[in-house]
Amino acid sequence: MKKEEVAFIGCRLLGLFYIVKAIYAVSSFTLFFVSWKTNMITPTLPETSIIYYQLVPFLFYLFAGGLLWCGAEKIVNHLLPGTTIDNGLSSMTAMQVQSVIFSGVGILVLSLTVPEIGNVVFQMTQWENMSHLSQMPVQFKAQIFGLFCKLAVGLFLLFGSRGLSSLLVRLREAKLN
Repeated sequence: MKKEEVAFIGCRLLGLFYIVKAIYAVSSFTLFFVSWKTNMITPTLPETSIIYYQLVPFLFYLFAGGLLWCGAEKIVNHLLPGTTIDNGLSSMTAMQVQSVIFSGVGILVLSLTVPEIGNVVFQMTQWENMSHLSQMPVQFKAQIFGLFCKLAVGLFLLFGSRGLSSLLVRLREAKLN
């Protein structure tokens, strides 16, 4: 594997990290937004500051992740001038490394999400004992939605890493043809 391929995979990995951070930021933004709209909290700060404190990190992570993911080839060509990346990480070792990295990020996402599962299950049993589950507050439903999104992304990256790597290679090869 050449240094250009390693740099390309590194840019993609960093972009994926920022996209995962955006997923984590969207769940907290959703929680605050729902609380604010349903008047469940009394804002001590102006409403715009609550939105900016929750929205700006999400947009930053999303922008940085998208830029690193989509512009990885240009970044590598800028950092390592005079070299080119082979069309689509065609060597098998580069594709295997990319699959392992995607799986590692999936394990990271799942390991950060596992403590939340226990918390949500405990809260659900408390709501079931006190009243019917349909009477849960909207904030708790938003927390459950964020948890399912994190689990879906983690499981997809863990078990779909080989397919994701081959899909990316095929897409890059199709772009060059």
